Amino acid sequence: MSKQTFLVLVLGIAVAGMVGLPQSAQAVPQAFFQSGAIELKYDNFETEANTLGSTLSGVFHVTSITQGLTTVWTEGISDGTFLNGRFFALTNSTGPVPAGGGFDISFTGGKFEIYNVLVPLAPNGVTNGFADLTEVCPPTGICPASWLTGDFVPGIVPGSATTTLFSHVNAATLPLTGDGSGHLAVTGGTVASLFNSNGLANGADLLLKSSLCTPGISGCTPSNGLGYSLVSHDPVSGSVVPEPASLLLLGSGLVGLAAWRRRSITRS
Repeated sequence: MSKQTFLVLVLGIAVAGMVGLPQSAQAVPQAFFQSGAIELKYDNFETEANTLGSTLSGVFHVTSITQGLTTVWTEGISDGTFLNGRFFALTNSTGPVPAGGGFDISFTGGKFEIYNVLVPLAPNGVTNGFADLTEVCPPTGICPASWLTGDFVPGIVPGSATTTLFSHVNAATLPLTGDGSGHLAVTGGTVASLFNSNGLANGADLLLKSSLCTPGISGCTPSNGLGYSLVSHDPVSGSVVPEPASLLLLGSGLVGLAAWRRRSITRS
């Protein structure tokens, strides 16, 4: 093998490792990712949980995924698939606490699930029940293996060992608007290793930031008549990390490059 051929081969292996993500013949969202910061933009339909002890749940769909200034995946377009999900088991632990021209609400617990499917989200809490899988994987509710799952975990409120989601509702607007934030820890799914960065407090992997609104606000269009009274959106942010096999591939390429360089020096 000539020096030129060997060098091209070694560099090819190294570059493949630098991508850091598995390549697949099957079109799936993760085939479009690169290592580094990532944002999942979503639209969400959710219930109201303003009273102490009430539970918050909802369904959502990821509309697009961006890395830096580049949109790397768009639902239904990039690969013909959709990322639909649900969240549930968030419990109001404080009731509404007056604050800043409105009120604050803290939640404990909480889980989320995302599925990569071939059909759009079909929210209908009245007919199917809130956060039901028939909305996420319509029409049967039979879902494939989860794409990503996780828990809401403490860390968003400094000093609180229990608050997993914190929301502020602005009473100055009518209908109401507000925002929420929380930390998410990945627990499973086919792409769990890509998002399991442990980059946030308490070992969390993803940061949730949401803006919420109610019917009547300009640009707020909940699923009328389908039971969900609130809408929220954008984004969940985190980092995509290389899988161990990809890191090994990168290492193999760089070691090969170093060996070629040593051999060239020795011969000269």
